[in-house]
Amino acid sequence: MSVVDLAKDPRTAGSLARSTTLESSGLIALTERSNRCIKRNFGELLCLPPARLRRSPVRNAIVESAWIVISQKCVRISGSFACPDSTVLGLGIPICRQASGKQGEIDMRSGISCTLSCFVAFFAILVSGNLHVDAAQADDPERPIRALLVIGGCCHDYDTQKDLLTAGISARANVQWTIAYDPDNGTEHLNPVYENQDWAKGFDVIVHDECCSDVRDLKLIDRILEPHRSGLPAVVLHCGMHCYRSEGYPDAVTPWFEFTGLQTTGHGPQLPIAIAFEKADSPIIEGLSDWTTIKEELYNNLTGELLDSAQVLARGTQMIPKKDGTEVGQECIVAWTNSYRDRTRVFATTLGHNNDTVADERYLDLVTRGLLWSVDKLEESHLKPASQVLLESIDTDKK
Repeated sequence: MSVVDLAKDPRTAGSLARSTTLESSGLIALTERSNRCIKRNFGELLCLPPARLRRSPVRNAIVESAWIVISQKCVRISGSFACPDSTVLGLGIPICRQASGKQGEIDMRSGISCTLSCFVAFFAILVSGNLHVDAAQADDPERPIRALLVIGGCCHDYDTQKDLLTAGISARANVQWTIAYDPDNGTEHLNPVYENQDWAKGFDVIVHDECCSDVRDLKLIDRILEPHRSGLPAVVLHCGMHCYRSEGYPDAVTPWFEFTGLQTTGHGPQLPIAIAFEKADSPIIEGLSDWTTIKEELYNNLTGELLDSAQVLARGTQMIPKKDGTEVGQECIVAWTNSYRDRTRVFATTLGHNNDTVADERYLDLVTRGLLWSVDKLEESHLKPASQVLLESIDTDKK
């Protein structure tokens, strides 16, 4: 990613103003107040205060294709964003205009002088009482990450693992949890949290640790995936990889496979897995060492590789005994990241069948770092214990 100070480089600013490829330029634009807005490839705008790189909790701040430069902060107004005290440095692209057809809505389209109209529209809405500022999304570096753990289903001690995961991660990072635990131990039962159309509202990240392979209704799967298609980060653990086997499974890249980044259909015997981290340029595995699990399940890689949108973090090898007394090694990818639809960060690992693995310090370190990476907060300010573990637990004991 290149860096351009548009205030000091008017020639570049002028050429950008005439460009039709701003949507993919990947530039960092520096305003006169030294605040930085980073345009990410998947369509986010990150508004960064001086001397500190951190992600704004506001997603999708770019409306349509306008490239905007913000000198202070964005204020959410009816799904769009007004940017008071803003400056466009030579780009010739207005930040916003007067309210459009819907009352209380501000556009960021081109065509009208930006600064004056932005102030007029912003204060008009402020005075009219139609301004809505989402306090939960305030740009506060001390605000805990709000995570939803969706857990339950077949074949695992999820009642224990929900506590191991939440307590273990919150001891390492400033993450607070809502737990949607489904005690149903079958493969056909949808976690009741998904019955609500707005099931993901208010969360910064979703941890999928469910095991329900026979939930195949594409409308239900679309409901689960919709927040992630809109940019909500995710972590997918173990049997979460084997869920939602819709039409085309196993050969096709189903909607769920597209989300996780790996086609996987089963596992072999429970045996120790030797974990070897890749030399990939990923902060998730920085400082982590290779290790060997207890008896665990090694999930297969159906095609032998990840989808093109994904990157390997670690591989695992099991030594499988043969009838003649010899052993044969089987290697599979066990941890990776996925850029879902070039927009959403997903961290995934197939490890985590047994309680002793989920409670392992090395496993919790890996998952914690993966979660922080997914929300773009893998930094020292968030690598500290949370003041509390639980926000709430959702009663999903419905059969």
